[in-house]
Amino acid sequence: MVRDSLKAQLQAVGAAFQFMTRIPVPVEIPFTPAVLARSTVYYPLVGLVIGGITAAAGWLLTLAVPALPAAVLILLIWTALSGALHLDGLMDSADGVLSHRPRERMLDIMKDSRVGAMGVMAAIFLLLLKFATLSALLEGEGGWLEAAPLVVMVCGWSRLWVVCSMAGWPFA
Repeated sequence: MVRDSLKAQLQAVGAAFQFMTRIPVPVEIPFTPAVLARSTVYYPLVGLVIGGITAAAGWLLTLAVPALPAAVLILLIWTALSGALHLDGLMDSADGVLSHRPRERMLDIMKDSRVGAMGVMAAIFLLLLKFATLSALLEGEGGWLEAAPLVVMVCGWSRLWVVCSMAGWPFA
């Protein structure tokens, strides 16, 4: 009984990492509705790991690279670790919601694999905001050592918000 429960939780952790990151998880996990439902609890953990890797890479970069190029590379690593899943969702949402169409048409737009102008603009502005924030943190008085814990927390909190929104609002 305990072994099955532990196996179910480990599958949920693996599924969370496979779904939310590009970090290799070298095991076959059944993507059943039950496993996927259990995996949502681990989304904040996934965020903390993404943040930790990003923070460590940022520290290494600050040893040899000036602040602005380091901010670009940190943002690249941060985005690559998640497979840009958040950007895809943001672009789909921006295309649909900012289309000013009826609800059914918005949902059709969000399902479309193509990206529209509003989605592109939303992604550009988000990446610019993240770059500017990382640059300011790198050039700040405390440097990356003070900024790194913030990046870790932001990554964890953002995935926690996903779980809270899934639990609190109905599926569109």
